[in-house]
Amino acid sequence: MGRNRISQLAIVQILTLVVYWLIFAVSVQSVEPKLCGGKPLAGGGTLSRHISSRSTPPVGRQLLALVDGETSSYSILFGVLRDRGYTVTVRTPKDRSLTLWNEAGTHYLYDAVLLLAPSIKGFGRDGTANALLDFVDANRTLIMAASPNAGALFRSLAEGIGLELDEAGTVLLDHVRAAHRSGAGQDTEGSRIFLVDPKPCPSLDLGATLPYWEKEMPQRPLLFANATGSLVAPKQDLLRPVLCAPATSYSYEDGQVVETDEDAAPFTIGTEAVLVAALHGRYGGRVLYIASTEALQDRLMSGEHGNRAYFEDLFTWALGERGILRITRAEHRHVPQGNERPRSTPYRVGDRLRFELCVEEWDGRQSQQRWRPWLGGNEPQLEWVMLDPYVRTSLRATKDQGCYATEFDTPSKHGLFKFRIEHFRDGYTPLLLSQVVPIRPYWHNEYPRMLVRAYPYYAALFSTMMIFWIMAYAVLWKGLVSSKRLGIQTTSRSPHATVSSKDAAASSTEDSDADHQKQE
Repeated sequence: MGRNRISQLAIVQILTLVVYWLIFAVSVQSVEPKLCGGKPLAGGGTLSRHISSRSTPPVGRQLLALVDGETSSYSILFGVLRDRGYTVTVRTPKDRSLTLWNEAGTHYLYDAVLLLAPSIKGFGRDGTANALLDFVDANRTLIMAASPNAGALFRSLAEGIGLELDEAGTVLLDHVRAAHRSGAGQDTEGSRIFLVDPKPCPSLDLGATLPYWEKEMPQRPLLFANATGSLVAPKQDLLRPVLCAPATSYSYEDGQVVETDEDAAPFTIGTEAVLVAALHGRYGGRVLYIASTEALQDRLMSGEHGNRAYFEDLFTWALGERGILRITRAEHRHVPQGNERPRSTPYRVGDRLRFELCVEEWDGRQSQQRWRPWLGGNEPQLEWVMLDPYVRTSLRATKDQGCYATEFDTPSKHGLFKFRIEHFRDGYTPLLLSQVVPIRPYWHNEYPRMLVRAYPYYAALFSTMMIFWIMAYAVLWKGLVSSKRLGIQTTSRSPHATVSSKDAAASSTEDSDADHQKQE
């Protein structure tokens, strides 16, 4: 009975070990990274404040333009948009039938809203500032242009994206770069219309503003008229100033003398005033802010100045024709060292790994409509993570366009690690990638037999053994020699002693016989 009980327990333990082994094998197979091949891994999601879900090209090209006044003032702008394949619907804010949603309320009717009426208090049936912000959060585009008489709706929108506007009735002035001095404007407009060089703001470098332009920035100066003084809020991290006002400009009431009192000082002075700002939202929506509606009108878009080329490039970014990235290939493999053989997952501690990444950017131009290799020039960073990053290295461009690669050695720690990429760049959708890879320790037959760093210990071991054998040999040999000498002396004395004892016994026998005869 006892033996049967022991046999049952042994069988249960064996089955338990088999089940554990099967679970481990299935888990390792499930976490093995699969190469994406032709299926793109779309960067996006809503896991952090910067992550964007806009990883596919916009399906529709429906654009709603809200104009307060004559629509003929923006004929050049609307013509450019229509030439690029957009369907522009021009409406007035007073139209009560205007709505952003379809009749069932299931989806938006437009992909972008162009707000050219900053003085309105609302539009249509549900036109509020919160409705437009929700529109942006739904992966849509909002282009808004300001004016000195901006209303409550426009100011709420500006506050929602991280802008602070000057009071109503104030305007940006520049007496040094006034347009009438160069013959570009009329004398009656004075300092309200001025020239601006198309250069990035002093706080940003040229590389940080490249995503907003398809080509190089125009060399001809821009014209801005009746622009609103605006500042980027200090505690926001999504809005980026693209174009700043000249260093000689300031925001104040036109025709008024600037007072030295601190409370009456200009709201903005010099390059701290923002003329153009761009925002890439958390969920993929984009916002383009322009400080002057007149900069988009026909009288400033035409002529020898660079307004048309400049804003046409900006609109291509805002409408999703550029700046949308996706990962098309992500591969990792073992790099053999010396006489090693290539291994697949799970990799081993200390292995040399190579990681390759290929990225594409959407080209939304009407003549293209395709994905092309991303040549952004800013190498992404790769992290090798188990709770904390153990390795952080940059991916370098390879000979293949749009592909980046790096090599690194895995640390001497086994477990489940992750290849992680979280690449955020202004104006682009983020690149997000996470792949789990198991790392195993050395097997019993893979450890090196002799370590160079252990040579001193090997020498100490063999020297100890040598000394032990020398001492043992010396002690044992001396004892053996002594015992041999002692054995020879004992053997030489033994025969004489035996003979003497026999003679004594014989003599005693003879004496006893002689005594017996005398008595007889």
